[in-house]
Amino acid sequence: MELFHIALPIAFALHDIEEIAVAPRWMTTNSNRLAAKFPRLRPIIDHLLRLDTRAFTIAAAEEFLIIVSVTLCCYADLPYAAEAWTALFLAFAIHLVVHIAQAGITRGYVPGIITSVLQLPAVGYIFIRLAQTHDATTLIPLTVVGLTFAAVNLLLSHKIGIAISTRFDNRR
Repeated sequence: MELFHIALPIAFALHDIEEIAVAPRWMTTNSNRLAAKFPRLRPIIDHLLRLDTRAFTIAAAEEFLIIVSVTLCCYADLPYAAEAWTALFLAFAIHLVVHIAQAGITRGYVPGIITSVLQLPAVGYIFIRLAQTHDATTLIPLTVVGLTFAAVNLLLSHKIGIAISTRFDNRR
């Protein structure tokens, strides 16, 4: 067990706090500009517009619980926990790079860019540490598994967040 394992839940929490604080309002404000510039992304933009702050927070909380659970499994030294943690870390690292690319493509602020840039040195350090102890035949499959899991779970967490938020609104 490495001390840096605790970095993932901390980094994720800080990153998602930035996203929760600004993403829903930012999407509402920028959706027409984005759809005009990237018309093929309209279905994704429409989906993201359905994520109000409550739904986004619920989705982020579900993802955070998974990351904390896997991190705790690492500290408990459970079988394959380190591999699961590495897969999630690599997916998160790529997620940060995607935010940086999005900011470059849109030529401006995108939700999550500040924490992405600030966390990149630490993520780079952890990646180097992982590369020193794992070869590419391990890291590449873990990256594929992490990205696949993250993509499927993102869709699931968004559905859960939207469903709970909608139910809450309907009860009012």
